[in-house]
Amino acid sequence: MAPVLSPSEVRLLEDSLMLSRIDPEELQGVISGLYQLAGGSAPSKDLPDISIDGYEHINGEFLATIEKITEALNNQLAVDFSYCDYDEQGRLVKRLDRRTGKPRRYVFDPYNMVYKKGGYYLLGHFHNCPVPQNTDQNENHTNLFCFAVNRIRDLRITSTRIAVPADTWDENGLPRKLTGAPRFDAVAFARQRPHMTMGTLVDVVMSIGPSVLTNVYEWFDNPKVERVDGPFDPDDDHEGVQAFHYRVSVRSPKLGIIWWALQYALADVRVESPQSVRDELLRAGLQLARRYGDE
Repeated sequence: MAPVLSPSEVRLLEDSLMLSRIDPEELQGVISGLYQLAGGSAPSKDLPDISIDGYEHINGEFLATIEKITEALNNQLAVDFSYCDYDEQGRLVKRLDRRTGKPRRYVFDPYNMVYKKGGYYLLGHFHNCPVPQNTDQNENHTNLFCFAVNRIRDLRITSTRIAVPADTWDENGLPRKLTGAPRFDAVAFARQRPHMTMGTLVDVVMSIGPSVLTNVYEWFDNPKVERVDGPFDPDDDHEGVQAFHYRVSVRSPKLGIIWWALQYALADVRVESPQSVRDELLRAGLQLARRYGDE
């Protein structure tokens, strides 16, 4: 019989799994299964001998959680789980309910799981939250939420069908019947965000130097790029400076573009609009100056 997967496909899947915080024994089992699908032909036979400190803090329920979420998705059922944060020793500890002091439980309508920059996320909507009757939203959050799958614990599939189907929402997580925007799609939702932030997409215009062009295409799904005569910095007219730059238009949540611009603050990146993003970058710059400047 012909192998289901080629050696190159197995290598791609194997390398992607290496970034997941899966128990090494379980990881070996998954990779062994991939080898069988490849007819026993694969680039390597053993896991790389790499010391990964994170293995000491892995969630042993990771694969079981994915299996249960997949079952819930197939049957359109809500899920119930605890969620963890890291403590000072790097251990995953459950979030507590402030009123009871017991682990907090989340009841969630799952829509899909997606990878983003090495993280694996569950996207969905809180089961008990009604659909809003307007589009007024916190600019940093819509009605959709995401949870890192490796930080989910004690997940149970409920017997209750999801209360709000995924196609209720538009691409921003706003009620589609009110906005008329394209319907929500988890993969498109993740691709349109440089970081996994939940805010509504806004139109952003930036000026960038030639050296940043590759970064733009690596982080944004569909940037509009226009070459502009003149250097990135109008005051930088000495010899050797490239006499052109780029005007780039992208869509991103406000918080996502702020994080991205700060990430490349030492490169030739200047946000031109919207003004609200410029104001937040200025505030961040002043805070950094106070934090790191001479007293």
